[in-house]
Amino acid sequence: MNAMINNVTGLNNKSVYSTIQTFLEYKGDRSENTKKAYEKDIKLFFMYARNKNLNELDTSDLEFTIDDVLKYRNHLRGLRKKSDAERKYANKSINRMIDSLRSLYSYLERAKYNVDKMAFALDDLPENDSEEIGYMTLMEIEQMVELAKTLPNGLQKSLLIELGWKTSIRMDALLAITWKDFKKVKAGVWVVRAIDKGNEVREMPITDQFYQRIYATKGEAMLTDRVFQMGSTTVFETVDTLKRILGITEDRRVSFHSIRKFLIDLMVEHGDLKAAMAQSGHKSIETLWKHYANKQRDYESMAGILIEHNFNESALDDLSKDELLAIIKNDSLVKNRVLMALVRGKN
Repeated sequence: MNAMINNVTGLNNKSVYSTIQTFLEYKGDRSENTKKAYEKDIKLFFMYARNKNLNELDTSDLEFTIDDVLKYRNHLRGLRKKSDAERKYANKSINRMIDSLRSLYSYLERAKYNVDKMAFALDDLPENDSEEIGYMTLMEIEQMVELAKTLPNGLQKSLLIELGWKTSIRMDALLAITWKDFKKVKAGVWVVRAIDKGNEVREMPITDQFYQRIYATKGEAMLTDRVFQMGSTTVFETVDTLKRILGITEDRRVSFHSIRKFLIDLMVEHGDLKAAMAQSGHKSIETLWKHYANKQRDYESMAGILIEHNFNESALDDLSKDELLAIIKNDSLVKNRVLMALVRGKN
């Protein structure tokens, strides 16, 4: 009986492997390089998803959901050439890798395997990575900070999002900071030191209250231990989960970078390019404007439209205090600009 089961299993394994090999031979009709590229993409996927070589697969190993494929894609997006360095795979490469799997699963379906090829039917990632940075409102970021607390390891995820929002430090650099990277510089103010893109040292301030909330999670950790015990793939998945909860659609291209760029966008829109450059760490105004100016333009507020209007500033004198406060509070951009002006006025 056992011998019969082993024989059946062997045939099953051979069937999956043989089918994949036939698929690769079919792709190899174009060129040997094409075949090798498909084979590499397929091997990488099954080693990640099943920890198996192709000749070890059986039919049960072929079952995947769209969530499984999204997690794999996020994994690829999170890989780095070396610690805290540039991404290992550009979006264009990741799109090709997913396309290889989509093509394989279309073939498997035609070969009468019980598979769901639609699990691999993902929209392509934007191949110009700068297009990936969507805009978020302050309310959405604040909601993310709170909602993250409801997830597994939620407090750390919430603090990471809040730290990214308030310091504008890149995700990879934040994930690498240790407890010794915090330093008190004056009463009520701490700085967090991070090694950002291009090995640039960034030191960004946070309040003592915020630092104490972060420090409360330290426990028995050593000073040299990382503050955030998670990887970039977990962060990608966390942001994707929070986007779904908040109803933020994929076409908005929101990512962790959107959280990082919020204050930079706000300062650019406020006209304070010096503060925006200090917040972003960029030394070039051209780079700052290209990557961090809010692309969700308010066309009605641009000069070509405003010049046609005649504004009577005396109308402001007719507003009551409550009416003026209502106008300010109902427009998050106006509210933030007023608050920033008040803070600067006190300094």
